[in-house]
Amino acid sequence: MHLSYIFSGLVEIPSYFLIPAAIDWLGRKPSVMVCHLILAFSLLSMYLFDHEADPEIFLIIWLIAKFAVASAFMLCFVYGAELFPTNCSYGIYLFFKYLFYALCSFICTILTTILPETKENDSVPRSQQQSLA
Repeated sequence: MHLSYIFSGLVEIPSYFLIPAAIDWLGRKPSVMVCHLILAFSLLSMYLFDHEADPEIFLIIWLIAKFAVASAFMLCFVYGAELFPTNCSYGIYLFFKYLFYALCSFICTILTTILPETKENDSVPRSQQQSLA
């Protein structure tokens, strides 16, 4: 049951080694495009296979999609930081930056109080079978 979680974590590890090489070899923009294209094709190809009849093929395609999304996420940090550089200036603007993030954190704290607690709530489904029932 927990094998998919292990595979989900392990499939991200190669992206940390392959993406820097892909950035050097292809460049930033083509690397992002290739990752998104692999992701799109792998997600669309999941409709071709029945996950109950062909679980191994479905798992392989899902892992390819997971690898592609982890790679694209990593590339968005690198590419986005270069597209939209942030100047760290001191003075009054630095004060407003911290104030803005503090305000956002405070708003998120308040909004989280609206959400229900799920730790010991028996009405919350704990498995896929309970969710479907």
